[in-house]
Amino acid sequence: MKKQFILSAFLLFVLAYIVYEFLHKSKRNDVMRFTNKSLQMIKISYISILNTYKISAQKDMNHLLENKDVMELLKKFKYASQSEKNLIRGKIYRLLYKQYNTMRNLNIRQFHFHTPEGKSLLRFHKPHRSGDSLMDIRESIRVANILKEKISGFEGGKVYPGFRYVFPILYQGEHLGSVEFSIAFESIEKELNNVLPSLGYQLILSKRESYNKVFDWHKDYFIKSIISQEYYIENPEISLVTKKLQNNPTVKKLEEYIRTHTDIINSKIETKQSFSLPIVLDHIGYMIHFIDIKNTKNIHSAYIVAYSNFNELIDINRKYTIFCILLSTAIFLIFFLIVIVSRQLHTLSFQKENLQHLLDEQENIVILSSGELITYANQKFFDFFNIKSLNEFLVEYKCVCEKFIEDDRFFHLGKLEDPKDWVQAIRLLPKSKSIVAMMGEDLQLHSFSLSISIYEHNIYILSFSDISATMIEQMKLREKTLHDTLTNTYNREYFEQNIKQIKIDYTKTGNQLALCMLDIDFFKKVNDTYGHDIGDKVLIELVDTINRFSRKEDILIRWGGEEFIMIFKIHSQEALALVLENLRQAIEKHLFKRVKNITCSLGCSIYIPNEAIENTIKRADEALYRAKDSGRNRIIIL
Repeated sequence: MKKQFILSAFLLFVLAYIVYEFLHKSKRNDVMRFTNKSLQMIKISYISILNTYKISAQKDMNHLLENKDVMELLKKFKYASQSEKNLIRGKIYRLLYKQYNTMRNLNIRQFHFHTPEGKSLLRFHKPHRSGDSLMDIRESIRVANILKEKISGFEGGKVYPGFRYVFPILYQGEHLGSVEFSIAFESIEKELNNVLPSLGYQLILSKRESYNKVFDWHKDYFIKSIISQEYYIENPEISLVTKKLQNNPTVKKLEEYIRTHTDIINSKIETKQSFSLPIVLDHIGYMIHFIDIKNTKNIHSAYIVAYSNFNELIDINRKYTIFCILLSTAIFLIFFLIVIVSRQLHTLSFQKENLQHLLDEQENIVILSSGELITYANQKFFDFFNIKSLNEFLVEYKCVCEKFIEDDRFFHLGKLEDPKDWVQAIRLLPKSKSIVAMMGEDLQLHSFSLSISIYEHNIYILSFSDISATMIEQMKLREKTLHDTLTNTYNREYFEQNIKQIKIDYTKTGNQLALCMLDIDFFKKVNDTYGHDIGDKVLIELVDTINRFSRKEDILIRWGGEEFIMIFKIHSQEALALVLENLRQAIEKHLFKRVKNITCSLGCSIYIPNEAIENTIKRADEALYRAKDSGRNRIIIL
């Protein structure tokens, strides 16, 4: 009996130890699961908020580029003397200060122009401060003015830090500098509180990104953070967030806890990675999240600190204590294990519902996907495809990329050698190329700007912003710029943009590309005799005649004045001669209004593979000269 008792006691002790270790580990995992989910929800919200402001900044940039008065002043500024520059600054300020006030109401704190050399041209938030160089301390200024690429991200500055959206200014083919729209943290904090209410959000900045960058006379804008001596916060006199948190007794209590536990905090902060700190004070659970913020060089520069209640922590501690007390009773142990599993499943279901609610609050279509399989989708996704559940979509499709329309104006899988790499392919594209098209429930083609962010390992957040209206306007504008305003034929801009692809298309199946210069004979006499209005009508009628007697694949381009270029796909020079002769006769026989008959001379050359197209044009021009010199109204092929 004694041995059995000892053995039973020993086995009970071993079982109790195993269960104790299991419960202790389970407690840590429970806390980690809650903290990680909460941390990820804040990250998703933060990324979505920045993307929303990015779209708004792009719209402001588009409006600015459309302001020709401002563009012309910036162009003058580039070549002006110092005294003239001061006058131009004033003119720009007067033109845009009302727009700046509107921006301020929309949470834009800084509206700032820079010169092509990276110097401050005009700070609307500090108009009396200009001329200082920013290139060395602002990566965004370097990218916008050296690489001439737009860039966004968090960055310190000489006056304020901010979440910046910086764009190069390119006007009439000339680089005039850059402009930035900067959002203060107050705006981010407000939006975060709207989506995920908390005790408070605070931005703590590394000394390098704040105190060390500002003008000496603005260093009083920052004070050291209680959390760490290596981090600063904005002075409550300029930051409503700081002022609000200083008056929050719960946040002050949590900050005091941090101040007295510097060994724990400093070791985590030094990693410069996101982390969470669960705390129990006065029998109440709290969570302090530190979200890593990187600057435009992808270097850690700040933390968003989120203070929130974490009542689940008390529940976890209580659960652990109960199981330890009831460890000796197997029945109670099993019972409480069931309770743990049940509560864990309930918690996971609750977190899933919260994540779904967060996604449904977004204006864009938002999904979570590995690139092959969708795991979450918001209500906008279901509305667009007129489906009730994700399973209904997955019956026919695994990947949302299968819905991309194969239109070369947009990104689609047909452009890739390996369609499985489509997510990485889009992430490498510039924003202007990250556009896809999908057919919605309304049977209309919709174009979307696709933003992809990493959510966790091998899972991405895909945000589809519907830009259909903008794309339609851009396509109309592009078509307008590629056509001659008088004759509606293609113009030189079309030729320059498309000749490379035309050469590929017209020669890839064993055909040849022929380029012909066509010029109206004695057109000056038409203008001198009948006037330029009649001359314009002759050009329009000539184009109509050529189009009626041309083949579908023939391309007509107005090169200048009465001179046109035609591009043909041919099998041989003999076939080309037949096509050109048919066209020459059609023009010669046509009765033009007022002027009756005109003739044209044609000089043509066949493109030699791999030669510069300028050489082909030169030969065609020489052939045209010979046609003119030998009597006009004839065809010469060189």
